[in-house]
Amino acid sequence: MNRPNGTSTALASLGGLANAVIVVGLLRYFEYPLVETTIGFASVVVTAFVFGFLPVLISVRTGLLTPTIGFLTLLIGVVLVEITTPAPERVGRLGSSHIVEGPFYVYEYADSWYVWLALLLVAGVGEFAIRRGYGLGDQRLRRVPTLPLSQAASVGVAVGLGSVLGAATALLTGVSLGLGPIESVIIGCLVAAATAIPLTALLSSGIVAPFALFAFWIVLVLRALVFGSPTGIAALAVPGLLAVLCTVVWIVEHLLRSRFRGWNGGRFANSIRPR
Repeated sequence: MNRPNGTSTALASLGGLANAVIVVGLLRYFEYPLVETTIGFASVVVTAFVFGFLPVLISVRTGLLTPTIGFLTLLIGVVLVEITTPAPERVGRLGSSHIVEGPFYVYEYADSWYVWLALLLVAGVGEFAIRRGYGLGDQRLRRVPTLPLSQAASVGVAVGLGSVLGAATALLTGVSLGLGPIESVIIGCLVAAATAIPLTALLSSGIVAPFALFAFWIVLVLRALVFGSPTGIAALAVPGLLAVLCTVVWIVEHLLRSRFRGWNGGRFANSIRPR
């Protein structure tokens, strides 16, 4: 891939700067007691900038819309919820620590940037596969490979992205649910499998239903883990079942499209997949 030019870097920097300013501004405005040190704020500024910078850079460089749209949707949603709900308040002290009550939406959003970035990368690859594979505005895509990929490449990309999202989810579960390392790693591995299977189906032959099922599930789970919503927490217990279900859905969609549409996988991207 060519080095980013000045325009793409500038636009990405604006995205990172906007995210950092909004996050820090809300933390300051509501006087969040969870970030009180200079080092703490510096860490928030850097990670908020990175999270805003990378999705915009990917969109500008490749023409993929999902990374930037997903980032902006998440940011706007967090801002709206933050300004329409009560601010967190100090209600007492326990030794040298403050006892704080209330929702912490913007802080939780900023503190979980790594898992949202992993999710946006998965979503971007899903968009790439659908647009490139089915010719949906793919002429506007830049610096992305052609489809179909080889079998090894499809599996490699799917497993790699699944591992990234699985590792991020493992870290998040350890922080949010207080799980031990072994439990977190097991959940991370199952999430990686539940991600890799629908991505492989989509990249290799254009099977869409498993990826749609996965997208619905993962959004519920991450929303629950990050923002403490009861909806979706139970789903975290079944990522292994989801992997099996995605495999079944993959087979069913393939059989249905083969029987009723005369579809054989080779028509995906109007090309025969290389070995």
